[in-house]
Amino acid sequence: MNYPYDYLEALRYLLGAEGGPSGYSWDPGGHTVFGIAKAYWPEYWVNGPPTLEDAKRFYLVEFWGPLRLSALRDQDLRIEIFEASVNCGMRNGVCFAQSAFNLLRPEKWRELLVDGVMGPKSVRSLNRMAGRYKDALLAGCNFFQARYYVNMSDGLKKHALRGWFSKRLAWPARQR
Repeated sequence: MNYPYDYLEALRYLLGAEGGPSGYSWDPGGHTVFGIAKAYWPEYWVNGPPTLEDAKRFYLVEFWGPLRLSALRDQDLRIEIFEASVNCGMRNGVCFAQSAFNLLRPEKWRELLVDGVMGPKSVRSLNRMAGRYKDALLAGCNFFQARYYVNMSDGLKKHALRGWFSKRLAWPARQR
C-alpha cells in the first residue's frame, strides 16, 4: 500500500512517542503494541499482536483519514492533532485545536464551534491560524491536552502523567 509522505512522517513521530509493547496493569487498554490497545481495538489483534504494517493501516484508516488531516497545510499541526487524537480520543484532539484557535484568535476572526469535527470551517480557520501564529496555536493545543491529562482519574495520573508530559507535550522539541 502506498502511504502519503505527510502521514508516514506523522506516524514516525507518533510511534516514537508510543514506545514499544506494553501491558501495564493500571492501563485500561491492557496489552498494547504500536499504541494499538487490545482492549479497545481487538479486531486488530485477531491474528496476534499487530505488525508495523498493521499499525500503518490502522492509523491511516482509524485516525488520519477520518480526521481529514491532509486538508491541513502545516505538518506540525497535523502531527499535533494526530497525536492528541490517538491519545485522548479523536473528538478531543480536534477540540483541543478548536479551543486553542478560539483562545488565541485575533478579535476580528470568527470563533469556531468546539464540536470535535474537522469540517471545512475548522480546516480553513486552523490553516489561517497556523500560517500566522503557528507556535501559539501549537502551544495552545498542548495546553488543552495537558489540561485533559491533569483532569483524568488520579489512578492513571499517578502512573502516567510524567510520561504523557515528556513524550506527548514536547513542542517545540518536535521540530525536525
